Amino acid sequence: MVTILSKVEAKTGLWILEACVWLAIIQFAVWGVVLPLAGIGRADQAESGSGWFMKGPEEALRFDLTPEGVREVLGTEAQLPESGQVVLDGVTLTPTVTAEVVFARPGWADFLATTGSSLVVGITGAGVALLVLLVVRSVRTGSPFSSRNVRLMYWAGVATMIGGTVNMAVTAVGSFAAAARPAVEELVYPSALLEFGFVALGAVFIVMAEVFRRGLALLRETEGLV
Repeated sequence: MVTILSKVEAKTGLWILEACVWLAIIQFAVWGVVLPLAGIGRADQAESGSGWFMKGPEEALRFDLTPEGVREVLGTEAQLPESGQVVLDGVTLTPTVTAEVVFARPGWADFLATTGSSLVVGITGAGVALLVLLVVRSVRTGSPFSSRNVRLMYWAGVATMIGGTVNMAVTAVGSFAAAARPAVEELVYPSALLEFGFVALGAVFIVMAEVFRRGLALLRETEGLV
């Protein structure tokens, strides 16, 4: 009786896990691919002259203005500390002004800077989640240790690392190229954000692939003894 209940609980847990992976695939596909592409299609139809429209957290680029840019925005009479910093009781405060960049006619650099990252993350996330779904489904049907699952987990790890690297590259190239436009190149300091969490996640998938590989080898040894 206890064994039967344990099997039922395990099956239920795998069904729930599979449903969660499906939700992840849908989220990556909709928010990371469909909506950004829909925003590109409506770029020329934006109101009030803001020719870039997209859903999600990366609606516009934001840059810290240089001191010259601050004076141009606030006026030549703006009172700024000579050093650009204020020291209060041993704590140094550096005031910054942020400019929101809106593109009237989006080009390739603007696309990379505002939408490229979302697309890379969406496509990579959906692809990796699909690979994980295939593995979860095989575990649920009772065949976890197979050469196919080993390959799927390795592919998931490699795809995660490649996707993360491409994401950083696309964001950096787009940001620097957009900031190089004559209208803003003297006003802003472009920057690149380095994020390496994808390396750890990719390593987890590769370790799991190795676990599946060793489990498969042990299963084959056991079958040989029988």
